[in-house]
Amino acid sequence: KDGNEVRSCKVADKTGSVNLSIWGDYGNHIQPGDILILYWRSKSN
Repeated sequence: KDGNEVRSCKVADKTGSVNLSIWGDYGNHIQPGDILILYWRSKSN
């Protein structure tokens, strides 16, 4: 989309799962079976 590659995957642990979309070059570094650590960041106005 908009000239950027988008990769989608399912991220899961024993408590549940979510679908994750990764934009740009970051997706090139992820392979099936990789362990990801996700951090939630929010920005307040």
